[in-house]
Amino acid sequence: MSTKTKFAFDPLPTVKQAGEATKTTFATIEKYAPYQVSTKVTFSIEHDLKEKMNDFGYWTGQTQQDIILKALDAFLADKDTKPRPQLVKDRKVGRKKKV
Repeated sequence: MSTKTKFAFDPLPTVKQAGEATKTTFATIEKYAPYQVSTKVTFSIEHDLKEKMNDFGYWTGQTQQDIILKALDAFLADKDTKPRPQLVKDRKVGRKKKV
């Protein structure tokens, strides 16, 4: 029997050798650096404000996350804040688990 195949397959990629450099550019590292340690947050905003944000993101090529992070950073830049007490930080929030 012949072992003809109907499709032509590319060879599998080789495994990187130890110490081989990756093809990550500085721009890629800089773009994703703020998101390495993150927390998911859900909140409600007015519809018109969300539409303005979406329009701004469309014309500037930014994501909603980028816009919100930059806005929060700018808002909090000149605020004098001190950390919350550890007891407040350790409080459990959210819904109680059903048993």
